[in-house]
Order: sequence, then structure tokens, then C-alpha cells
Amino acid sequence: LYPPGLTQITPATTSKEPVVHEFYDEVVFTDPTEAFHRQLMRSSVLPRIQSHEPTVQENFPTYADEEDFKALLAAQKFLEDELRDVKDRIMKADMAREEIEEALRVAATAKASSSQSGGKSGSSS
Repeated sequence: LYPPGLTQITPATTSKEPVVHEFYDEVVFTDPTEAFHRQLMRSSVLPRIQSHEPTVQENFPTYADEEDFKALLAAQKFLEDELRDVKDRIMKADMAREEIEEALRVAATAKASSSQSGGKSGSSS
């Protein structure tokens, strides 16, 4: 249990953090009915670790959904912003493509007109 050469506990070999053994049971409900889902969400079964020793209690964080919810909201906002930016870029690219296609149609029409008028004037001379 001790590092080689040490046979007793010294302040350098001890840790302030306690050894923690946690065990979790998990039950998964696939497609619960709405009423059953509401009933499950109504009760909170988060573990409450309580100790009379403050050094032990400080190593057991309290769990709350608030931080997770804030992170999810931030992620949702990020995705909405990215989606809006991508839609804007796609719309601009589509408009540029339409302008290029229109310019190509005008150029093709002008070329066809010039070759027809050049061909008529050349054949009548």
C-alpha cells in the first residue's frame, strides 16, 4: 500500500480528498406515456450526501440542472446563430449564381445575335 521505502503514513503521503465509492442504479423508460413522464419529472431523486464533517462534505458537490440548462441554452443560441449565418451565405451564393447565369444568358444571346447579324450581312454582300 505504501510507496517503496515507506512503511508509515507521513503528511506528504496523505491526501486531503477522501476515498469515494459511488454506485448508481439506472432505469431507462423507452417512450413513456405523457402522464407517466410528468409523474417521473415531478419527483426529484438526486442524491443528498450529508456528513457532519465539513472536510468530507466539501468533496461532495451538489448537483443542479441549472448549469446544464444554461449550457444547453448557450449551445442552442450558438447553433441558431451559425444556422442563420450559413443560410445568409447560401442565399448570397444563390443570388451570385443567378447573376452569373443571367450574365451568361445575356452574353450567349448577344453572341448569337451578332453571329446571326454578321452572317446575314456577310451572305448579302
